[in-house]
Amino acid sequence: GICVIPNTMTFALAGLKNSEISAKLDLTINGIPEKPSLQGNLEVLNVNIPEYKLHSQTNKIVFASDNIKLCLPKLQIGNSIFNVETAIPSNLKQPFVLSNLKLKSSYLDLNEISEIFENVQTNPVYPGVEIPIKAENGFSEISKFKIGGLQAENITSNISINNNILSMKNIKGTAYGGSVSGKSEYNFLKT
Repeated sequence: GICVIPNTMTFALAGLKNSEISAKLDLTINGIPEKPSLQGNLEVLNVNIPEYKLHSQTNKIVFASDNIKLCLPKLQIGNSIFNVETAIPSNLKQPFVLSNLKLKSSYLDLNEISEIFENVQTNPVYPGVEIPIKAENGFSEISKFKIGGLQAENITSNISINNNILSMKNIKGTAYGGSVSGKSEYNFLKT
């Protein structure tokens, strides 16, 4: 069957005050419920979840026969701003395995993001959310980066995600007039 939402549809997420998602859909669904075949586009024009300081605009999800491409050019969590591009297999089985993950950020404040994730963990509506995502061979570019008392710039790294842990390897960048390098791990659920 064909599913088309030509005009923007706006809805809220249950239990999240003032949340709003606006989307348009042009999707063809074939096959059986256990193994649907999806082709088309989903445009998520606006995501606003003030409780988690999450905002995003102009997101595009393209459904193809073998994968689903995600492009999130204006994802903001607190003051951190991201451009995320990746693809997942079209079978939608968890964990979702991200391929060709590219993460670009003009500013990343892990101190603030840690506070926001603590709020997610203690939310009575969505407590202890597990992140059903795996990624290997991803790449990140971060213009300005802050964690603890460290402030760095022009950070690049190889990234992977497994069991709620973001691993950054081959980190290269600058801080306080010198070079930084190394590796790091960040557990989304144990900030």
